[in-house]
Amino acid sequence: MKKLLSILMLLVAIVIGAQADYKDLSFTATKKVLDGGEIWNSSSTNVAAANTAGWCSKNTNSSNNKYGDVTPSLRGDVVEETSFKIDGVLVKGGNIPTNLTTSKKALVVKFTNAESVTVYGATTSGTSSDNAAVRISVYNVTDGAAVVTNQMSTYASPNHTAYTTVSSLDATKTYIFCVDGGFKNNSTTNQDVVLYAVKFTNSSESKTIPTITTNPTSKSYIVGDEAVALTVAATAAAGGDLSYQWYSNTDGDTTAKEGDKIDGATENSYTPSTESAGKKYYYCVVTEAGADEPAISNAATIQVIDAIKTNTTITFSSAGASSNAVEIGSGASLNDLQSDESVDDLSFTTDDYKRIRFGGKYSSSNNGRYVTFTVSGACHITVYGKSNSSGSKRHINIGTTLGTSLAELSESDGYSIIASEYDYTGSEATPIYLFPLDTDYYLYAVKVTFGNTRSYTATIAGIGKATFSAPYNVEVPAGVKAYVGTNKGTSVTLTEIEGDVIPANTGVIIEGSAGSYTFNETDESASATSDFIATSGNPVTAPANAYILGTKTVDETTTAVFKPAGSSLLIPSFKAYMISAANQDAIEITFDSATAINSITSNVSAVGAKKYVKDGKLVIENNGAKFNAAGAQVK
Repeated sequence: MKKLLSILMLLVAIVIGAQADYKDLSFTATKKVLDGGEIWNSSSTNVAAANTAGWCSKNTNSSNNKYGDVTPSLRGDVVEETSFKIDGVLVKGGNIPTNLTTSKKALVVKFTNAESVTVYGATTSGTSSDNAAVRISVYNVTDGAAVVTNQMSTYASPNHTAYTTVSSLDATKTYIFCVDGGFKNNSTTNQDVVLYAVKFTNSSESKTIPTITTNPTSKSYIVGDEAVALTVAATAAAGGDLSYQWYSNTDGDTTAKEGDKIDGATENSYTPSTESAGKKYYYCVVTEAGADEPAISNAATIQVIDAIKTNTTITFSSAGASSNAVEIGSGASLNDLQSDESVDDLSFTTDDYKRIRFGGKYSSSNNGRYVTFTVSGACHITVYGKSNSSGSKRHINIGTTLGTSLAELSESDGYSIIASEYDYTGSEATPIYLFPLDTDYYLYAVKVTFGNTRSYTATIAGIGKATFSAPYNVEVPAGVKAYVGTNKGTSVTLTEIEGDVIPANTGVIIEGSAGSYTFNETDESASATSDFIATSGNPVTAPANAYILGTKTVDETTTAVFKPAGSSLLIPSFKAYMISAANQDAIEITFDSATAINSITSNVSAVGAKKYVKDGKLVIENNGAKFNAAGAQVK
């Protein structure tokens, strides 16, 4: 008996510190509840509360013992006065023990001040002939008395909850209640048990406690958002007046603590702060005049997210990320390798830009190789980066869950930084994760734009022309003309687009004075046909017979032409190219019906003629008269 008492007292030390009180317990998939108050969160941690409940873990020395797994099992049942429209907890069966000294894990609750305990549960499978049952054991810790055991027969039906009551307990004693598995037919057959609730009774004592009828609701916000007030409602047990006091903490413990009291929060509602990012738990203690004890509400979780709400570009430097909404995983590190390069509308210089180096590919066993940030809703994301190898393609994945890819971005190599794009279409705030798919990847910047505000800044060089394309319809900015192209074989003819809108994924040539121009996304519809092939939001490795925009100089006059792209050239995003089998060093560009100028026509004398570009068109001037290549006089 002394040995048994010693073992049981050791168990008491494991299920830390009971108080002289009891409350009913109910179970959900994520928490176990005492009258609405959360008492523990983990299958491996015992937490002291009004009762102490937890998973009592003993050293396992038998491979047949299968205790400890806890998974939800949905029920919708009514037993006695208790309704089960919640999840239960699943206690895995194993060899049926004779007492708690058997190596296993079992659900253990230590309680005082109860004359009986009723257990609600069910087995998970079988037939009526299996005579399945749940085993319940109660130990008198105060006296070290023998085990009281009840077997709750459920006739192996997982569709109906059964219950059993262990009665004739001494309310002055302390007990340990244990659900240590189930069995069918005999005590050696494994049987899983679904546990739903434990109810304690004491007929000799009836305490008056107000009843919480409405608990505060958990919610997530973005920093600076206006929060909805948390509200609690209660009914009096003895007809007394009700008073309220709100508390907050960071662990969800609903035991009222003076240090967690919120000054001035003495109404039945309270509006939490969203000024800074973080997670807090809020609950309300409702006191009734003349009642024996106060009632404590559930703890509502308020998560405040430091999210990107407006258009921004996240860049990385030796000091970290430019936005405090960005988290860099432990497997990714800031690196001193710099780049002096222009990509689309961003310039990466050795003075102010550095990279994030992932140092390998992401795997579930190494989840530190990522960069994450939270966006407040639908947005367009542009990722700038490159491979660590000049000869190997590398990718980076984007997803709203770490390790789960929504899109594979940027087939990049180490020659240059490229831009890849992704549209997040969700309406709610969500984390965005960037993680490498292949091996090492260098990340330079992330651009986030919200709403119908995507834009791209293109540069027109000294020749007055550039190729352009976008993955969305864009407006042609002031001072710029845009042309689609028709491939004539040995030449390409340009036709100005109508409506000043460049359709999505349409290759064009833009024309204007040297400088940078912003092309803003537009909802205005547009359509056009062009023989120029768009790269849009992703770079393209030049295929065979590809021609890209270049220049040609004749008689000290430089004009724009298309030239062979060369093998394996990476054509940047937001550009265009064309395919031609002409096998020429240069494909001339003409406008509308004009042909390339190979000679001066009959009404223009070659002697003293001058050639120059006016408004993007080649013009021949002789004796003050101006003519195009077709021989028509122009002003």
